[in-house]
Amino acid sequence: MTKPFIFKQTNQDNWSKIRDEFNTTLNKIFCKISFGEIKDDFEIEIKKICKKRSGSQLKAFWLLISVVRKYFNSFPANNYTDEQVAEYFKRAANHVTKIAGETVGKSIANKSDCTVEDMERIINTILQFGANHNIENCYIEPRDLQELLNNFR
Repeated sequence: MTKPFIFKQTNQDNWSKIRDEFNTTLNKIFCKISFGEIKDDFEIEIKKICKKRSGSQLKAFWLLISVVRKYFNSFPANNYTDEQVAEYFKRAANHVTKIAGETVGKSIANKSDCTVEDMERIINTILQFGANHNIENCYIEPRDLQELLNNFR
């Protein structure tokens, strides 16, 4: 009996409903334990949901998309846009949703629920593609060590 109760900023309007469902579920569990219907131990875990993707990740994503688009368009008859290439990699990284029965790439925009982990998976998919196809400049520069040290003093 596993049911997640997720409180996100995007579903804030439903928080009281989610809380009520949680309370009802918890009461049912306690009743079943009291009457001996549940003999197993159980755990309730409250954890922070993944952090939203960063602006740096979004910049890196579009930089890589631009590089790969140039690679795609280097072949005759290809004329892909950044958006088409972005859609390709969202799907390749399984960052998708179903709309009217069709699978489409999920949004990574500021108002989306795209997480750090989602963007990491998408960016790694692009980097792996670049490595597999020997695409020049398909990498992310590591940050300058001195800049990092200055920011954390």
